[in-house]
Amino acid sequence: MNSKYFLKAYLPETEPMEDKLLRLLREKRLQHRDMTVLRALQMNTRGAGGRDQGRIYVSLAHVAELVGFSLPHVTTSVSRMRKERLLVRCWNKRTAERFYLLDPHLFTVGSHQKEGHLWAQFKAAFENEGEVDE
Repeated sequence: MNSKYFLKAYLPETEPMEDKLLRLLREKRLQHRDMTVLRALQMNTRGAGGRDQGRIYVSLAHVAELVGFSLPHVTTSVSRMRKERLLVRCWNKRTAERFYLLDPHLFTVGSHQKEGHLWAQFKAAFENEGEVDE
């Protein structure tokens, strides 16, 4: 199933993610440098397979080094993305792991079944202020 159809079938109040990014840029709720930071985060997303699939284990200092921005600029970009619900910072209280999750409709990793699992985890992380169980 195509992600756009998944969005329309199961999440009718949402719009296709690429349209949302353009709209946020047009409305100046995101800046162009946020897209550079977003790309760096996407590049560090764990690939298919295992429980880490879709997670981003990277420090913002490393992202700043990758994109050539200062740490405060990267931190501000991440804050804007979190405010727009494109990104959530998570922690696992059992293992004390800290990681980020991008909205799974933004960059899909793995099968459609995994996309549904990642969406549920992403949504739960927002509802539980970043706390995840697995």
